[in-house]
Amino acid sequence: MIQDFDNNNIPLQSVTLTSPSVLEELLKFNNLKKKKWFETAQGIRIMEQRRSIVEGELQQMQMEMQLQFQHLEFHNLSGGMQLLAIFQNNKDKKIQELQTCNSKLNELQVSISFF
Repeated sequence: MIQDFDNNNIPLQSVTLTSPSVLEELLKFNNLKKKKWFETAQGIRIMEQRRSIVEGELQQMQMEMQLQFQHLEFHNLSGGMQLLAIFQNNKDKKIQELQTCNSKLNELQVSISFF
């Protein structure tokens, strides 16, 4: 008996070897498949970590924005508007980065399901 990547036992007599290298090629393919699976799983972990970091940065930006507005004087309207525009631009960038992380994470999760 030999085992394939999914740990299915295959009777050796059902495997036709036309040359000694066929078994070698089968083992290489299974090893490549395992390697690709582990690389994809590692990519998922990295993307989940990145998503978590971006979410934290976004929350931090929102808290900083609230604090800045609490300290602004009401008569400094133009300064407040400029500050709001800067924060909104940075927030939009972080939201876009978060959406990219989610998209890549979904792609990796779909690809790992095919292994």
